[in-house]
Amino acid sequence: MPRTDVVIIGSGIAGLSVAIKVARRFPDRQCLIITKQESAESNTRYAHGGIAVVSDFVHDSFESHVADTLRAGDGLCDEAVVRHVVEQAPERLRELIDLGAEFDRDEKGELVLGREGGHKANRIIHFQDITGLNISTRLLERVKTILARCKCFDGNESVRDLIPKAYSAAVGGSSRSQRLWSIFSARRAASACAVAP
Repeated sequence: MPRTDVVIIGSGIAGLSVAIKVARRFPDRQCLIITKQESAESNTRYAHGGIAVVSDFVHDSFESHVADTLRAGDGLCDEAVVRHVVEQAPERLRELIDLGAEFDRDEKGELVLGREGGHKANRIIHFQDITGLNISTRLLERVKTILARCKCFDGNESVRDLIPKAYSAAVGGSSRSQRLWSIFSARRAASACAVAP
């Protein structure tokens, strides 16, 4: 196993996003992405659906998106989490676009907004029928541009044994959990555990 400063488990949207952010914030640190198969293989790759994001504030709003999500969740959603995710979505979308992710656009270059499921407004964006593949491919390309500091360790089936231990350490210590990933210190080495649902 190579020596590194940061370990990221998984090469889906969460893991690759963390790798890019770590590389930008800590340019002198080495980063290692551990995957159980090849780095291009992740659940993100197979996500055909779109991303729900409020981008038309004339015909839509955060409040409407929150209400639609809570109604569709039928009492299973934590409203504070829903509100946080909905309000952060436009910024996360800009990050994905800045990293090269593409989405369907009309003849004016505006995002094509669809309506699906329990949404009462047009707020779903896609890239053809391969939204997840497009995002994971673009993020992986970006990671490869910083490969000198960020390496992939593919085909490591033992990653399944690491996830519960790393997650337990991340949430059980004095560290703070942040959305889909947690960073914690262990003997002066920063480790990141990216666990996507």
